[in-house]
Amino acid sequence: MFNKKSEPATAPANDRVDVQAHKSEPQKPEISIDMQALETDKAKLSNSVIDEWLTMTGDLESEGDILVKGKVRGNIRCKLLIVDEQASVEGGMIAEEIVVRGSTKGVSRSNRVIFEDTARVDSEIYHRSFAVEEGARIMGALHHSNEPMTEKVVERNSAPAANGSAKADKAAA
Repeated sequence: MFNKKSEPATAPANDRVDVQAHKSEPQKPEISIDMQALETDKAKLSNSVIDEWLTMTGDLESEGDILVKGKVRGNIRCKLLIVDEQASVEGGMIAEEIVVRGSTKGVSRSNRVIFEDTARVDSEIYHRSFAVEEGARIMGALHHSNEPMTEKVVERNSAPAANGSAKADKAAA
């Protein structure tokens, strides 16, 4: 039993012999993981869905994309925002791209805005690129901007009068 000679093991006829057990395992290479790049990659692949049965109240923020099929009452910030046909968003929206098929109400800031034919929009929209399909209903204002996603965009109603005095406008009213 403890002798130096190794005798081949014999297995009963009904049992299988594991041939792999006698092979030596290859050495595993060391793997270095860049956690920051991994988190960035996760954000690129990250998609969040607000289902049709869900109503969310509060602000949403994602480094990825958000698809709204339900209702959101609050501000949304993400990379791509899609408001689906039966969905609604009441609040501010900031995204690289906004696609609206449902209804929105609030200020929208995006480099690219697309309103499809089923869109119902009551918003002030700051955009670099804008497209609308026939049939979409839009109430509000469109403002072209080279940097629409910055919150430094001054609304026209709060701008000082041409003579530099906002107080003079109030006094005249």
